[in-house]
Amino acid sequence: MLPLIEAHTPELVLRDASAYLGFLTAQPEVSTGPVGVTGYCIGGLLAVRTAAAHPDPVAAVAAFHAPVGAAGSESFSRITAQAHFGHAASDLTPETLGELNEALDASGVNCTSEIYPGTVHGFTMADTDAFNSAGLHRHGERLLPLLGRTL
Repeated sequence: MLPLIEAHTPELVLRDASAYLGFLTAQPEVSTGPVGVTGYCIGGLLAVRTAAAHPDPVAAVAAFHAPVGAAGSESFSRITAQAHFGHAASDLTPETLGELNEALDASGVNCTSEIYPGTVHGFTMADTDAFNSAGLHRHGERLLPLLGRTL
């Protein structure tokens, strides 16, 4: 998988995100209005990059056990969406979380960003050893209200 992930450059992500948003919002069963994007693991990074590239339609962005910091401050500064980032305890130290949150704050991102206690990378995936029911529950407690407020 790693070669495929590495080949999926930020430029390709933005091209794909534009195509997906264009296609989905043109469907007759989709109402007009804001959209939300969410992702897990590398998909969370893609969601953040999508929110940065499409600040007008994207009103909510969420990422779970994702390398959010890889998007960088330049991307953060373009995000107008409300955001939530739920990090696995195995992915970030409290110090690294503090640095990430400082960068998000400095960029003006309206977000919550927290480590989910006792979790490892992949905690939302019920079919893996990484699954953590408390982490999945917390994920829902954060994601659903975010979507309810913004969409």
